[in-house]
Amino acid sequence: MAKSFDTITFKYQNKVIDNLGFSITLILILIVIGSILSLLMSGFGHSTSFLSNREIFEIVKFTIIQSTISVLISLFLGVFVAKILISIKSRSLKIIFLSFSSVAFVIPTVVAGIGIIKVWGGNGLLNYIEFIFGFGDKELVVFGLFGILLAHVFFNAPLFLRVFYSCLDSIPENYLKNSKQFNLKGFYYFKLIEWPFIKQILPLICGIVFLQCFTSFSLILMLGGGPSASTLEVAIYTAVRYDFDLNSAAKLATIQLLICLIILIILDIFQKNDFSNIQVITIANKGQTPKRKSFLNHFFTIILLSVYFIIVFSPLVLLIIAGVNPELISILKNQKIINVFFNSISIALCSSFLSVLVSWFICEARTNLIIKNKFGNKRILLLKFYNFSILMYLAVPAIVMGTGLFIILKGFLSYSYFPVLILIFSNVMLCLPFTVNIIQSKSIFLRRKHDLLCSSLGISGINRFLKIDFPSLKPVFGFSLGISACLSLGDLSVIALFGSQNFQTIPWLIYQYMASYKMSEAASISTLLIILCFLLFFIFSRIVGGKNA
Repeated sequence: MAKSFDTITFKYQNKVIDNLGFSITLILILIVIGSILSLLMSGFGHSTSFLSNREIFEIVKFTIIQSTISVLISLFLGVFVAKILISIKSRSLKIIFLSFSSVAFVIPTVVAGIGIIKVWGGNGLLNYIEFIFGFGDKELVVFGLFGILLAHVFFNAPLFLRVFYSCLDSIPENYLKNSKQFNLKGFYYFKLIEWPFIKQILPLICGIVFLQCFTSFSLILMLGGGPSASTLEVAIYTAVRYDFDLNSAAKLATIQLLICLIILIILDIFQKNDFSNIQVITIANKGQTPKRKSFLNHFFTIILLSVYFIIVFSPLVLLIIAGVNPELISILKNQKIINVFFNSISIALCSSFLSVLVSWFICEARTNLIIKNKFGNKRILLLKFYNFSILMYLAVPAIVMGTGLFIILKGFLSYSYFPVLILIFSNVMLCLPFTVNIIQSKSIFLRRKHDLLCSSLGISGINRFLKIDFPSLKPVFGFSLGISACLSLGDLSVIALFGSQNFQTIPWLIYQYMASYKMSEAASISTLLIILCFLLFFIFSRIVGGKNA
């Protein structure tokens, strides 16, 4: 009788979690949809538009072109570097390489932009080397399409590398043995052994990266170089902040939302894997003997690794070197800048904790659906509902969401309050695709492992969470908090709308220094931001998450 009662209690508590997860997700979606509609309704109510249809067409065309090229270059570099890395025998070398590649995940976009300028800019390292050795009389121009592609590859090539390394590392031993027996090499080895594992995740990861490039803002704002290299996101920002042209902003937002919606539908069609499996990384040593490579293969390997190093590693190294300058001491003594740092840290902490809390409720509700044996239409629709909420930020322009929320809140709150609220909410939405992804796989594993045992022992509710689930979830909670804090600290998108002398964050301060051509100060603050990101990431992932994080 006690067992029956405990089972009923267990099911009831799962129902409560389901309702909470669904309610939170629905509220988030309604807020986002409300912000979109508020901008569209305000915009279409005005007849004046500063942008012609031809100008809008050129903006849309450039946005699609730069996103497509960014995905293709990142995909090529990520796949082949993953193939090179998987063939390396040394496990330590693999860990070091993947760890340095992971830096791109916690580096703010505004910081990466400065690092790229330090390498590729007019006074950058490569132009200096070209001048010293007399390679040519034409200097590299980092602003425009070239700079945008460099920045996107900087962030996305490591993502492709980690995903495809995980795919290649998951190939079973018997597949590898069979390939040796049949002497599969080159194209046939890739087609018959590697491709079946890569193609499972390829549409999803390409779609996500395309959405990230398509809705990119900070990097385009810094490296675009003018109207000729403007994307939809930057054009919406310009129309709202400088032209006060809500009509043009509404048109551009509608086009961007429609394109993103089409991409999400395509992703849903091709998505066979659960979203929670994207970034599961394993580093195993299967005892493979690296094949003897020809001179051409060695040459190709050196070229690819050199390109990867120049694009991904060198901007960060040069930025840190440039940041250690005489301006650093004066910045550390500047009370105004210190206040900006405390302001950014406070917002980042609120955003990261809210993001993890919301993610946990969503993950628990999704987990209850995933582990059920019933595969009805209702379950499928609910899973799609949760998946849409997770990917929503990638499809909805941050500028659109921020502007829409501004229109909604301006009649209820004082201006001194709602920019902070909008920024925190935007940061939560920014972090959701990552935090849910990190927490989800662990949540499913724990539920399948502990549900029956906890039900039979009568352990449920808060007691189960504190005694059973939380100790196991601490590593992923800590890691999620670290990632969220870094993403929140470095986001420039929404603050670009509301940034002023009275309301500043670190990325906005860096951007202001860059706009004033004070690159030394910008580099110093960027270096401090990098240190702060790594410090928060270490505190959350290692101290909060524990040694197993």
